[in-house]
Amino acid sequence: MKKVLSYIFIIISLFVITSCTSAQDKELQLKEELVFNTGYHVRPSLSGNFYDNDSNLFFYFLEPVSHKEIQIFNREQKLVKKISLKNIDYLYLTRNIKIPSWDSIILFVAQPLQIVYVLDTNANILYRRDFPFFHIRDSVKYGREVSTGPSENYHNGYIYVYNKNAGRKLEDNSFLSDRERIKLQKKTYKIAHFSKIKLDSLNMESIEFDKCYSRVYKYDDTERESFPKYKIENGKFFHLCSYTNKVAVTDLNNLDSLRVITLNSRYTSIGLPEKRMVEGEDRGKDMEDILYKNDYSTGEVFDIIWDKYREVYYFFIRTKWENNGCTWIIQTYDNNLNYKKETKIKTDKNFLVADVYIFKEGLLINCNRSIKGVQDNANRKEMVYKLFAIDF
Repeated sequence: MKKVLSYIFIIISLFVITSCTSAQDKELQLKEELVFNTGYHVRPSLSGNFYDNDSNLFFYFLEPVSHKEIQIFNREQKLVKKISLKNIDYLYLTRNIKIPSWDSIILFVAQPLQIVYVLDTNANILYRRDFPFFHIRDSVKYGREVSTGPSENYHNGYIYVYNKNAGRKLEDNSFLSDRERIKLQKKTYKIAHFSKIKLDSLNMESIEFDKCYSRVYKYDDTERESFPKYKIENGKFFHLCSYTNKVAVTDLNNLDSLRVITLNSRYTSIGLPEKRMVEGEDRGKDMEDILYKNDYSTGEVFDIIWDKYREVYYFFIRTKWENNGCTWIIQTYDNNLNYKKETKIKTDKNFLVADVYIFKEGLLINCNRSIKGVQDNANRKEMVYKLFAIDF
């Protein structure tokens, strides 16, 4: 009798587990498609959206070649304003644009960062700050890099940029040898990697933070990303440590705070094994290409979004690539970044679940970014978004 009861218990348990698992696998329910007739495709760092004082929603797109024009559309996908930037210098080097409101336009020019402009919506220059091409600290040359992904690098009057080791000799600006490069990376391993810079200060106020690498990597000579992905959401700075399963989180009200979140999923592995530097082997860009290629063999966190309407964070994760495709996972965390659940979703394979915005009505996804092995949506002469219900 006990054996029969044990079998019944096992069968019921398996049924419950299967039911719970299938209940977590969702297909996004399309509510609406938004099409903006821009006449060109715009990468994520040159587009975005904002609300006015009456809570009306607007979308903006910067012309992708000369960067001399901004188009602004309303929620009904009607063009409401064109802004000519033809009198602004060096715009062809623009890497990122942020329009927080109708009051100001912020342009980040060059890589490393050279100029930050703040304009009004008639393209008058309200403020300009020039940055040196490199800055020297502890006998090491650094450039301030600006993310070209869908990052938020502006918050409450401050910009946040990455301090990239230039990998050049101070005396003649020549490239370092392999041995010198490894030695320099070990030296800079435990330093702060980001800077917080007050935008409208007459003085060059720069506060450095984020000493996370010693908690993310096992070795101080591990090959790491050249252009880290980072994001500001809900007053927190998220460093999406590429090629790992770690996310470093800093509270912007307390830059000494640091929390490292380790990501795991029942649907996919996340992150690559560490690759240590070796003299004479796969240096620089070659190594980055190898890491990028290997990255398809594992899962990766693409984006982190705060949902102020439901007071949760969403971590958007793609699975490893199989049969020239992948599936998508949304992990949900509460306001204190405690894990709640994960949901595997099914989507149209013609776009990435990236460049995501959260609205009261649901989840808005940019459908212009194509994924490996499918038609290149970047050739479209319009910006296309799909709005999905949030029921995961």
